[in-house]
Amino acid sequence: MPNDIDLTTLAAVKSWTGLQNTTDDQIIQDCITAFSAYVLRRTGRGPADGSIPSESPLVAQVQYSETYDGTGTDRLFLKNWPIVSVSLLQIGMVQIPQSGAIGQAGYVIDGSGKSLALRNGAGNSVSGILTVGFFTTVGRGYKFVEGIQNVQVNYTAGFDGAPEDLEMCAQKVVALNYKRRQWIGQRSQAMAGGAGTVSYGTWEMDADCDRTINYYRRRSFV
Repeated sequence: MPNDIDLTTLAAVKSWTGLQNTTDDQIIQDCITAFSAYVLRRTGRGPADGSIPSESPLVAQVQYSETYDGTGTDRLFLKNWPIVSVSLLQIGMVQIPQSGAIGQAGYVIDGSGKSLALRNGAGNSVSGILTVGFFTTVGRGYKFVEGIQNVQVNYTAGFDGAPEDLEMCAQKVVALNYKRRQWIGQRSQAMAGGAGTVSYGTWEMDADCDRTINYYRRRSFV
């Protein structure tokens, strides 16, 4: 059965490979889900315990409640992106409001959708720094004060359907590995009648798919 984390569909993979029969449908479906779970882990988006989640931000918009170490800066990269909305940002015991305009102190979702940035209020000066517990204000602005798990973020993040490049990558990799199962452990095969030798590739995926997956990795810096 299809899984909610799947980056592509059985029908799409069969169309890519030109398969008409249904004999190996379950094998292909299992490969789709396994590869989708692999991409989650490799991009740093899956559960920390390595389990397969019921939802994927690479396929749908998912709600998260997470804690982070304060960075000591005015920017915090979240585990999952693109960030769609934030319902709570709390530093220490202080809830940070959303900034509605330039000059209004509060948080904003960065244009890349990967981080939260803290705006300072109009007329702030560096000399106006005040630290109270886990919370720092700069004039009427804010900072993610350095600390251990002192930032709480409740937010929604993810794509509305798998991005086309990731979906195509999944189709190609699943199709490749489906074909490769015919010659597991085999490097070459002599053709009948001395017609030559067929050599088999030993890679897991094409280089373009490898680059595609790397693009969607979690970043902790610009």
